[in-house]
Amino acid sequence: MKKTILITGASGDIGSEICRFFIKNNYKVIGTYNKNKATIEALAEELGSDFSYYQCDLSDFNNAEKLFKNLGDISIDILVNNSGISVLGLLQDITDSEWTRLWNTNVTSAIAMSKMIIPIFLKQGYGKIINISSVWGQRGASYEVCYSTTKGAIDSFTKALAKELAPSNIQVNAISCGIIDTKMNGHLTQEDVDSIIEEIPASRLGTTEDVANAVYGLVNSGSYVTGQIITVDGGWQV
Repeated sequence: MKKTILITGASGDIGSEICRFFIKNNYKVIGTYNKNKATIEALAEELGSDFSYYQCDLSDFNNAEKLFKNLGDISIDILVNNSGISVLGLLQDITDSEWTRLWNTNVTSAIAMSKMIIPIFLKQGYGKIINISSVWGQRGASYEVCYSTTKGAIDSFTKALAKELAPSNIQVNAISCGIIDTKMNGHLTQEDVDSIIEEIPASRLGTTEDVANAVYGLVNSGSYVTGQIITVDGGWQV
């Protein structure tokens, strides 16, 4: 019987690649998206009947509950909290609305989705939660102070929830991404990219497949791996 994975932010570069990776590995995949309807519809056409999707603005805590009501009585084996956005700029320039949107999309969504899925995992006696984080959550980045703050929160959330759920055979881990070749990093100039690559031992930017492969590795890592922040950065921040 195929296992089921629920992936938030499925219309983004990393989210869609995680969906593809798990479909290829014989999983049923449920994706959520917020605004990119055309992208998610194209992904659904590409992936076939084992992929389904739901529109949900997870920056609103209450929408996670509405999503699970729509899902009904369904068995879910893995949750990947991938929804995320970035805000560039000096701390002194960020607006209240930008901060609220950033925090709710990057942190509140993961907390709300995890809260809703825990009863399902407790009932079936197992489950895995994987949060998509960033190296900036551990190291911090100037001009991305607020983004770094949200990813630091995700790392702490991962470690704390892992301790809370370990007795119930539920594992919680995170993937800490380095510089991944996605639209989110599209603001970088070629000069910026070349300069960063010079610092990366692997001599390249990360790919979305690198992230998807790491998620798959955590899914298959067994029940004793929990509370870990797995860095995927080509050796950049080691």
